Amino acid sequence: MHNLLVAALAIQASALDPLAARLAAHKVLRETGKETPAALLARHTTSLDEREKRFAADLVEKCHRHAAEIDALLDEACDKRPRGSTLQILRLGVAQLLYFDSIPNRAAVDTSVQLCKKRGGNPGLTNAVLRRLSRETPSIQETKPPLYDLLVKDRGAELADRYLEACRKPPAMLQVTCASSEKRDQLIEAVDGATQSYGDFGVALRPYKRTPVPALPLFDEGVWWAQDAGAAQAAQLLKSLPKGAKVLDMCSAPGGKALQLSSFGFEVVAVEKSTNRAARLRQNLQRCRCNVDVRVQDATRVEDMFDGVLVDAPCSATGTARRRPDVLRKDLDLEALAATQAALLDAAWRCLKPGGLLVFSSCSALTADAEASFAAFLERTADAHLVEVAAAELGFVDNDSVVDGALRLWPWHVASDVGGCDAHYAARVRKGGPG
Repeated sequence: MHNLLVAALAIQASALDPLAARLAAHKVLRETGKETPAALLARHTTSLDEREKRFAADLVEKCHRHAAEIDALLDEACDKRPRGSTLQILRLGVAQLLYFDSIPNRAAVDTSVQLCKKRGGNPGLTNAVLRRLSRETPSIQETKPPLYDLLVKDRGAELADRYLEACRKPPAMLQVTCASSEKRDQLIEAVDGATQSYGDFGVALRPYKRTPVPALPLFDEGVWWAQDAGAAQAAQLLKSLPKGAKVLDMCSAPGGKALQLSSFGFEVVAVEKSTNRAARLRQNLQRCRCNVDVRVQDATRVEDMFDGVLVDAPCSATGTARRRPDVLRKDLDLEALAATQAALLDAAWRCLKPGGLLVFSSCSALTADAEASFAAFLERTADAHLVEVAAAELGFVDNDSVVDGALRLWPWHVASDVGGCDAHYAARVRKGGPG
């Protein structure tokens, strides 16, 4: 029986298309910027088995996280950097040569040449460059991504170095939030000790990378939702509102903060402008059996009045580089982002009742679309009074994560045994009266 099983598995493995995962990864690299890599992977790997999906995800992750080093090698190996499909295929090939010890160099080269023939690349150039690199065993030169220079100018070299170092590897754990202590305990029991709890209802699952998130225990039952520990703190800043308070969650998808607000006993209105993102929002709310009023509309046109508003504004997402290394070299229009944030904050203020609370949240590591946006809002809004954040009300972050009365989180502010956190900013104000 054992021999038959081994033979069956061997036949199954041999039947796998060696190009399938690489083709999917190539599509993701070509389209990155239109959507997040996670969304693109979900779309382009539907026909793959779980091993191929993991391989495609690993290829994309390595290409993004080590993009600066990979491109530096290509610049040395090529008289002129290729473009389009050839460039992405070369990046995939170099990533396999450098970061996938289980893949023979010959396989990395040959499959890259085959990709060129299927995707309109230059097979001759690809073959020559990758064979040369495979023979020379290139050393990996530490190269800084474009985000590094922005951070140095914005916050200084010491912090830029520390943040970049924190982003060199993906988080070792999946951080999730549960709606109650009962559900948290249910999850901890179901995963049989491979967890670390934090805060009120946060749980870090480990190890998780080789298991698709929907396949993890109690996902389908809606017991938990994936949410970075840093991002989860913004909703906590509204927890002092009374149960039954009417709260607006602006730019709500994918829904983690709306789920939190609902679990606090609030009447939640979740607004999302994008039809596709709103569909994902509804899907997550339904899975977690959560009753939230979802509205597909421009958040600046909301006319209701609310006791609390959470402005989880569009931003550069540079604080998520541990999980999304593509942002390390993302083209940024910080002025446009700041203008969008200003419009959202002003609209939120118009629909906030006197005495109500507003929380501004940004997953940016930069000042322009975080601290600076909030400071500009305070300067132009006479009746906005800062309600200072205290680390004690959050329970598991360092005291030095509170700066000028607001929460400024970096990966090292949350304990390593729960996986650190994204870089995140959150600030709170009251409308009228002292903070």
